Amino acid sequence: MVEKSERDQCLIDNILPLGFIRNKSIMINLKPGANCYEDYLADFLNESKWFMSKTMGGKFRRPDSEAHGENDALSDNDLYEIDFKLILGTSFQHVKYLTEPQISTNGTGVTYYLKSVGEGEYKAIVLHVALREYSEKELAAILKMDIRQCSEIEEDIRRFLKSIIKNKNLLLFYPAVFDNSGNNNICNEDVLIALFEDYDEALKIRNKFVKDKETYIGTIYNNNIIIGLCCKDRIVPIDSIRVDKSKTFQQICRHYDMNPLIKSLMTFEP
Repeated sequence: MVEKSERDQCLIDNILPLGFIRNKSIMINLKPGANCYEDYLADFLNESKWFMSKTMGGKFRRPDSEAHGENDALSDNDLYEIDFKLILGTSFQHVKYLTEPQISTNGTGVTYYLKSVGEGEYKAIVLHVALREYSEKELAAILKMDIRQCSEIEEDIRRFLKSIIKNKNLLLFYPAVFDNSGNNNICNEDVLIALFEDYDEALKIRNKFVKDKETYIGTIYNNNIIIGLCCKDRIVPIDSIRVDKSKTFQQICRHYDMNPLIKSLMTFEP
């Protein structure tokens, strides 16, 4: 591990393109494709020694329906369930949808890049940066606010808090690739600690509402999905899974193979 000042100076987060974040955003033969972040996260958990120990080897699958708030991934032997949340912020996700080029393919390997849905400039809230400015007490007050009285920042924070106080095991996934600016002393734990520090006050709110459920944080670093278990006041790295272990993730990568960031994640030939 490195000192906090060194870590914060070196780490750069590069947000993944829209296809990794917004489900069915890649069109195939003019119809929404099957790209789904829940699918690739379930794939990664099926390659995780930690989560396979939770399920006694049972593989995760998607539920037949989520009409009644079912978890995003269920083990096929019913021993463990977990829900996935993207910790990017509602407004940020919407702005990515409006401003990124649309992608369409005919399913034969030809990809078309079309103009974005929106035009002009848009304002987005970077959730983890916003959360740094709020104490647990202030976040608790936002959670109780009438949404009609919230500022744009408070509305984004309130939506996030509402999403994490459900009585479920949670994997909070930050859909970004971290770069260490050439400082190879920065390890997986450094990256996870940096994320945990941003969400620590919000997780204290979750801990008041949710007992006996687990909370994980995950992101991408060094071509791996890295995952940490959130404890009371710290995060403990529990697993690291290569990005080529998910067929769904690599399928989405191939639609962005001209993007240098994504090119670096295509670590095997299909």
